[in-house]
Amino acid sequence: MPTMRPRPPKMLVPPSTTAVITSSSMLAPISALAVLRRAMKLAAAAVAAEGKVVPRVLGFGPMGLIPLVDGSVIHHHPFDAAAAPESADVPFLVGSTKDEAVLFVGPFPQWGQFSEAEVMERLRPMAGQRAEDALRLYQKLRPADSLSYLLADAVTDYWMRQAANRVAELKVQQKRAPVYVYVLDWEINRDLRSPHGTDVSLVFDNPNASPAIGGATAAQIVADQMSAAWVAFARSGNPNNPKLPHWPVYALQSRANMAFDSHSRVINNYGREAREFWEKG
Repeated sequence: MPTMRPRPPKMLVPPSTTAVITSSSMLAPISALAVLRRAMKLAAAAVAAEGKVVPRVLGFGPMGLIPLVDGSVIHHHPFDAAAAPESADVPFLVGSTKDEAVLFVGPFPQWGQFSEAEVMERLRPMAGQRAEDALRLYQKLRPADSLSYLLADAVTDYWMRQAANRVAELKVQQKRAPVYVYVLDWEINRDLRSPHGTDVSLVFDNPNASPAIGGATAAQIVADQMSAAWVAFARSGNPNNPKLPHWPVYALQSRANMAFDSHSRVINNYGREAREFWEKG
């Protein structure tokens, strides 16, 4: 079998910066100040690019350490206007926990004491002039929730659940491979509910990795169901198994979600009103 000489990797930093890092005999020397200026320009460009693809949430800028389209390693966004063609025939499973943003809103010092004005201030980066409309919608949808949990509900839907719905829709529109969507409806307790990351240890059938999760009611029951679904999906591209009710593929008409709980069930059009609100921009 013929062999090919590997090509040197493309440099992702300017040659002038490389000159200082490697050898000044190979490239013309450049001052440290020029290197710093170039690095600052690169950092500013990265922040600007990141801001285009990551929404502002809770008044803060984009979160760091994400891949960006550079035209060399990543040639296009995997879920921008269409699902990635490279994985068109690969089955897709995506989802969220019911109360993702409790983990992010909970640390605020106002937690448990948010006023309506403070909630709307936090909603404004996401909802703009519709911040009050957003608050009124969640008060209608979850009348028993405090303002703190209503803010967490809104951030969850805007940030995590909207992203999961969007990539599922694009994959469905590709019409090449099945899509399955889930939500973890099971709660650790009344305070944490079902926060970001709760599904990870359950999927790996290791609820005791977290004392909070492992000590919660029915944790192992939910772990048994989720881990069986992920094993089945890894094996065949279909998460259905004897431990769950039938899990239908995601379609734009039904938008079926497997709601994992001690008694898991399928919910069509999960969170429809909230989804439609955020889809309006």
